[in-house]
Amino acid sequence: MDKEIAEVVARSKLLNSKRRMRESEDLMRAAIRKHPLDPEVLLQAAATFLLTAPAGTAALAHRAVQTSPDDPGVLFRAAHLLFAADEFEASSEYLARVEPLLTPEFPLLNDVIHLAGKHAFHRGAFEEAERALVTAFERDPEGNGHGEVLAKLYKQQGKPQEALEVVRRARVYRPDDGRLGELERALTSARPEQS
Repeated sequence: MDKEIAEVVARSKLLNSKRRMRESEDLMRAAIRKHPLDPEVLLQAAATFLLTAPAGTAALAHRAVQTSPDDPGVLFRAAHLLFAADEFEASSEYLARVEPLLTPEFPLLNDVIHLAGKHAFHRGAFEEAERALVTAFERDPEGNGHGEVLAKLYKQQGKPQEALEVVRRARVYRPDDGRLGELERALTSARPEQS
Protein backbone atom coordinates (compact mmCIF):
# COMPACT_ATOMS: atom_id res chain seq x y z
CA MET A 1 0.00 0.00 0.00
CA ASP A 2 1.47 3.35 -0.91
CA LYS A 3 2.17 5.89 1.81
CA GLU A 4 -0.60 8.33 0.86
CA ILE A 5 -3.25 5.60 0.87
CA ALA A 6 -1.94 4.19 4.15
CA GLU A 7 -2.24 7.65 5.73
CA VAL A 8 -5.79 8.13 4.44
CA VAL A 9 -6.86 4.69 5.70
CA ALA A 10 -5.26 5.31 9.11
CA ARG A 11 -6.92 8.74 9.36
CA SER A 12 -10.32 7.27 8.47
CA LYS A 13 -9.93 4.52 11.08
CA LEU A 14 -9.06 7.14 13.69
CA LEU A 15 -12.07 9.30 12.75
CA ASN A 16 -14.33 6.23 12.86
CA SER A 17 -13.06 5.29 16.31
CA LYS A 18 -13.95 8.80 17.48
CA ARG A 19 -17.39 8.53 15.82
CA ARG A 20 -16.58 11.46 13.53
CA MET A 21 -18.34 9.72 10.68
CA ARG A 22 -19.10 12.70 8.44
CA GLU A 23 -15.41 13.66 8.34
CA SER A 24 -14.40 10.08 7.65
CA GLU A 25 -17.01 9.74 4.91
CA ASP A 26 -15.81 12.97 3.26
CA LEU A 27 -12.21 11.77 3.48
CA MET A 28 -13.07 8.43 1.92
CA ARG A 29 -15.19 9.98 -0.86
CA ALA A 30 -12.18 12.12 -1.81
CA ALA A 31 -9.90 9.07 -1.64
CA ILE A 32 -12.23 7.10 -3.94
CA ARG A 33 -12.21 9.94 -6.47
CA LYS A 34 -8.40 9.93 -6.43
CA HIS A 35 -7.89 6.13 -6.19
CA PRO A 36 -11.07 4.54 -7.60
CA LEU A 37 -9.50 1.11 -8.11
CA ASP A 38 -7.51 0.74 -4.91
CA PRO A 39 -8.94 -2.14 -2.84
CA GLU A 40 -7.65 -0.68 0.46
CA VAL A 41 -9.44 2.59 -0.20
CA LEU A 42 -12.61 0.80 -1.27
CA LEU A 43 -12.62 -1.52 1.76
CA GLN A 44 -11.97 1.30 4.22
CA ALA A 45 -14.74 3.33 2.60
CA ALA A 46 -17.02 0.29 2.90
CA ALA A 47 -16.19 0.01 6.60
CA THR A 48 -16.81 3.72 7.07
CA PHE A 49 -20.21 3.61 5.38
CA LEU A 50 -21.30 0.47 7.24
CA LEU A 51 -23.14 2.39 9.97
CA THR A 52 -24.54 5.16 7.83
CA ALA A 53 -25.15 3.59 4.40
CA PRO A 54 -25.05 -0.23 4.39
CA ALA A 55 -26.05 -0.38 0.73
CA GLY A 56 -22.97 1.70 -0.05
CA THR A 57 -20.91 -0.74 1.98
CA ALA A 58 -22.02 -3.63 -0.19
CA ALA A 59 -21.32 -1.83 -3.45
CA LEU A 60 -17.84 -0.77 -2.29
CA ALA A 61 -16.99 -4.26 -1.02
CA HIS A 62 -17.99 -5.74 -4.39
CA ARG A 63 -15.85 -3.15 -6.21
CA ALA A 64 -12.86 -4.01 -4.02
CA VAL A 65 -13.22 -7.70 -4.94
CA GLN A 66 -13.49 -6.80 -8.63
CA THR A 67 -10.12 -5.02 -8.37
CA SER A 68 -8.42 -7.96 -6.58
CA PRO A 69 -10.49 -11.11 -7.21
CA ASP A 70 -7.78 -13.55 -6.07
CA ASP A 71 -6.46 -11.70 -3.03
CA PRO A 72 -7.51 -13.65 0.09
CA GLY A 73 -7.22 -10.56 2.29
CA VAL A 74 -9.53 -8.54 0.08
CA LEU A 75 -11.98 -11.43 -0.30
CA PHE A 76 -12.11 -12.03 3.46
CA ARG A 77 -12.49 -8.37 4.40
CA ALA A 78 -15.23 -7.95 1.80
CA ALA A 79 -16.99 -11.07 3.16
CA HIS A 80 -16.71 -9.71 6.69
CA LEU A 81 -18.14 -6.31 5.73
CA LEU A 82 -20.95 -7.88 3.72
CA PHE A 83 -21.92 -10.09 6.68
CA ALA A 84 -22.04 -7.00 8.89
CA ALA A 85 -24.25 -5.31 6.27
CA ASP A 86 -26.66 -8.30 6.33
CA GLU A 87 -25.61 -9.33 2.81
CA PHE A 88 -25.26 -12.96 3.89
CA GLU A 89 -25.35 -14.65 0.49
CA ALA A 90 -22.65 -12.44 -1.01
CA SER A 91 -20.58 -12.76 2.15
CA SER A 92 -20.85 -16.54 2.00
CA GLU A 93 -19.81 -16.54 -1.66
CA TYR A 94 -16.65 -14.53 -0.94
CA LEU A 95 -15.87 -16.64 2.11
CA ALA A 96 -16.08 -19.77 -0.05
CA ARG A 97 -13.72 -18.16 -2.56
CA VAL A 98 -11.16 -17.27 0.10
CA GLU A 99 -10.99 -20.70 1.74
CA PRO A 100 -9.03 -22.46 -1.06
CA LEU A 101 -6.52 -19.59 -1.06
CA LEU A 102 -5.70 -19.88 2.64
CA THR A 103 -2.35 -20.94 4.03
CA PRO A 104 -1.51 -21.59 7.70
CA GLU A 105 0.45 -18.31 7.65
CA PHE A 106 -2.50 -16.20 6.49
CA PRO A 107 -2.67 -13.42 9.11
CA LEU A 108 -6.49 -13.37 9.25
CA LEU A 109 -6.94 -17.15 9.43
CA ASN A 110 -8.63 -17.09 12.85
CA ASP A 111 -10.98 -14.37 11.65
CA VAL A 112 -11.88 -16.48 8.61
CA ILE A 113 -12.70 -19.41 10.91
CA HIS A 114 -14.72 -17.06 13.12
CA LEU A 115 -16.69 -15.70 10.15
CA ALA A 116 -17.40 -19.27 8.98
CA GLY A 117 -18.78 -19.94 12.46
CA LYS A 118 -20.94 -16.83 12.33
CA HIS A 119 -22.34 -17.97 8.99
CA ALA A 120 -23.14 -21.41 10.42
CA PHE A 121 -24.80 -19.78 13.46
CA HIS A 122 -26.85 -17.55 11.15
CA ARG A 123 -27.98 -20.62 9.14
CA GLY A 124 -28.91 -22.51 12.30
CA ALA A 125 -26.14 -25.09 11.87
CA PHE A 126 -25.28 -24.90 15.56
CA GLU A 127 -22.85 -27.83 15.81
CA GLU A 128 -20.84 -26.51 12.86
CA ALA A 129 -20.99 -23.02 14.34
CA GLU A 130 -19.78 -24.24 17.71
CA ARG A 131 -16.82 -26.10 16.21
CA ALA A 132 -15.68 -23.06 14.23
CA LEU A 133 -16.35 -20.51 16.98
CA VAL A 134 -14.57 -22.60 19.63
CA THR A 135 -11.59 -23.04 17.30
CA ALA A 136 -11.37 -19.32 16.56
CA PHE A 137 -11.74 -18.40 20.24
CA GLU A 138 -9.18 -20.96 21.43
CA ARG A 139 -6.67 -19.87 18.80
CA ASP A 140 -7.27 -16.15 19.33
CA PRO A 141 -9.18 -15.24 22.51
CA GLU A 142 -8.29 -11.59 21.92
CA GLY A 143 -10.04 -11.55 18.55
CA ASN A 144 -12.75 -8.93 18.17
CA GLY A 145 -16.08 -10.69 18.69
CA HIS A 146 -14.61 -14.17 19.07
CA GLY A 147 -15.72 -14.65 22.68
CA GLU A 148 -18.89 -12.62 22.27
CA VAL A 149 -20.33 -14.65 19.41
CA LEU A 150 -19.40 -17.98 21.01
CA ALA A 151 -21.06 -16.87 24.28
CA LYS A 152 -24.19 -15.81 22.38
CA LEU A 153 -24.31 -19.23 20.73
CA TYR A 154 -24.09 -20.94 24.12
CA LYS A 155 -26.71 -18.61 25.58
CA GLN A 156 -29.07 -19.26 22.67
CA GLN A 157 -28.56 -23.01 23.15
CA GLY A 158 -29.56 -22.76 26.82
CA LYS A 159 -26.01 -23.08 28.16
CA PRO A 160 -25.71 -19.90 30.26
CA GLN A 161 -22.87 -21.22 32.44
CA GLU A 162 -20.72 -22.01 29.39
CA ALA A 163 -21.61 -18.61 27.95
CA LEU A 164 -20.55 -16.85 31.14
CA GLU A 165 -17.27 -18.77 31.27
CA VAL A 166 -16.45 -17.72 27.70
CA VAL A 167 -17.32 -14.09 28.41
CA ARG A 168 -15.13 -14.04 31.50
CA ARG A 169 -12.21 -15.59 29.60
CA ALA A 170 -12.65 -13.10 26.76
CA ARG A 171 -12.75 -10.16 29.18
CA VAL A 172 -9.28 -11.10 30.44
CA TYR A 173 -8.03 -10.14 26.97
CA ARG A 174 -10.61 -7.43 26.22
CA PRO A 175 -11.43 -5.81 29.57
CA ASP A 176 -12.76 -2.62 27.97
CA ASP A 177 -15.05 -4.35 25.46
CA GLY A 178 -18.48 -2.86 26.23
CA ARG A 179 -20.39 -5.59 24.39
CA LEU A 180 -18.71 -8.27 26.50
CA GLY A 181 -19.51 -6.28 29.64
CA GLU A 182 -23.17 -6.00 28.66
CA LEU A 183 -23.34 -9.71 27.88
CA GLU A 184 -21.73 -10.59 31.22
CA ARG A 185 -24.22 -8.42 33.10
CA ALA A 186 -27.13 -10.00 31.23
CA LEU A 187 -25.86 -13.51 31.95
CA THR A 188 -25.18 -12.86 35.63
CA SER A 189 -28.52 -11.12 36.18
CA ALA A 190 -30.34 -14.06 34.58
CA ARG A 191 -28.63 -16.61 36.82
CA PRO A 192 -30.48 -17.91 39.84
CA GLU A 193 -28.95 -16.77 43.11
CA GLN A 194 -26.42 -19.24 44.45
CA SER A 195 -25.95 -19.55 48.20
